[in-house]
Amino acid sequence: MKRFSKLLMAASLMSLAFFTAGCDSEDSSESSSGGVIAKDGDFVLLSSGSFNMGSTKGSARGPVHQVTLTRNFYVCDHEVTQKEFKEIMGSLTSKLEELGEESEGGYGDDYAMNCVHWYHEVEYCNRRSISESFTPCYSVSFTDDSENEVTSTDPDEWPSYSEWGTVKCNWDADGYRLPTSAEWEYAARAGDDTTDVLSYSGTSDLDELSEYAWWGENACSAEGAYDASGKEVKTRKANAWGLYDMSGNVRERCWDLMTGWGYDSEEAVTDPVNGDEEGEGYSVDIRTNSDYCSTLMRGGAYNDYSGSQAATADYFYQPFASWLEWDGFRVVRTYVAE
Repeated sequence: MKRFSKLLMAASLMSLAFFTAGCDSEDSSESSSGGVIAKDGDFVLLSSGSFNMGSTKGSARGPVHQVTLTRNFYVCDHEVTQKEFKEIMGSLTSKLEELGEESEGGYGDDYAMNCVHWYHEVEYCNRRSISESFTPCYSVSFTDDSENEVTSTDPDEWPSYSEWGTVKCNWDADGYRLPTSAEWEYAARAGDDTTDVLSYSGTSDLDELSEYAWWGENACSAEGAYDASGKEVKTRKANAWGLYDMSGNVRERCWDLMTGWGYDSEEAVTDPVNGDEEGEGYSVDIRTNSDYCSTLMRGGAYNDYSGSQAATADYFYQPFASWLEWDGFRVVRTYVAE
């Protein structure tokens, strides 16, 4: 069942009545750079808009430049939990099952999924989309038993991960997917367009960071101990748009690759995606594109220092098949009018 009726969505979009049910900030209801259209359960529907991406401070990705997002999109208000992952995939990853309670990233229903790689995340998104009657975003090409090139959006038809070929994202589908790096920063900033200070998701004040994020200072068992660990999701404050853990807890994977064509410029861009050299960003050919071997991670983790928690920091590049305990993901969906 679709989350909103046609009448409700039409009224919301026409009026542009931005509101943030359940959000902490009173001034989060309006922003010249976009805002919240509606909130439904665990998802927040964000309007299209423009914002200044990057920063002159900290570990920002490229120079400050204007980014315009033309699609309204839903963002889950929390990182995918282990319970949610298991419900869709049938089990946790073998790595997390092996570590169990020894996983530094946390182990339990309400902890963020960790020890998960890109292949799992793509499969999770499509399986969840199909289970909820949405159109899957990801198509995978592969060679079948008859040596024919096949493309499918159905994970039940996909071969083992090592046999995947090109993976493409259909941005017009209404199914679950990873956010682009630009979408992620737009959501993390939540209307904060400052670029000359180090802004975290929820605050620009380092003294307040621990209210919004689990990070290297407050995720340890005792002051001065370097034994930080992941925490259950949604146990810190939400940002102005009602999104939790955009800074800290686990790093969040984006669809973008580590190539820099899209952001290493001061020129304004629209719906940017770091991907292939043509700038389309639609495909990742795992078999042949060795130059594109890593994906962008955003938001910092429970064991990272303060600079890594900034909404503009994204210098973490993780291979598709990384199993790190401090890496997780969050899902989004493109809003498609019925």
